[in-house]
Amino acid sequence: MDDPVPHPRSLPSSTLRRRLRRHRRGVSPIVGTILLVLITVALAVGVWVAITNLTHVTPSVPLNDALSLATQGVGTAGPGCPVATSTCFWYNVSITLGASSNGITPTSLTFGVETSTGGHVVLQNASLALWNNAGTVCVIVTYSFTSSTWIAATGSAACPGASPATPLAQSSNSLVLLVSGPGTGPNSASLAGDSFILFGQSGFSGTVSVVLGAP
Repeated sequence: MDDPVPHPRSLPSSTLRRRLRRHRRGVSPIVGTILLVLITVALAVGVWVAITNLTHVTPSVPLNDALSLATQGVGTAGPGCPVATSTCFWYNVSITLGASSNGITPTSLTFGVETSTGGHVVLQNASLALWNNAGTVCVIVTYSFTSSTWIAATGSAACPGASPATPLAQSSNSLVLLVSGPGTGPNSASLAGDSFILFGQSGFSGTVSVVLGAP
């Protein structure tokens, strides 16, 4: 029969102290140093990743690298003019996409009109439509002068399923601006000599412009 395991109280004090010392042994200094180094490295990597994510900003594409504008036509009256011929002007501005267009959409653009001296023209009784001229000609979006945003086109001329998030087609888009009321610029409803400007936003920066001609 095996000898019973002695109760700790029955052991000699020297034996008990040796056993307690063995149980109190912790991690060796080498292992502890390695663990501290690993923890320090992990914390440093975490801080570096956090700072990188906070400071990283995706560079915007210059708008003049993404597209260019050209005057395609200008005239008086025409479809959409709600008033007399003498006070309604239309301007057709073509858009040609560049190599850096990166799927640019109407939401990447806003617009303005400036005089030759840099004054801002506030348009009245105006409309602006972005047309797709590839295949079946149709309107992609129109500009709301009330909310200063692009909205999906409606009516028989609207492109099916198009929205402000629809990418512009390569070399087959144009903007048609109709002005039938006086603006704050010196040319009243006529914008001859004024600049039509597109401003980049949502991943694009800078401007492109074209000088509007006389009808």
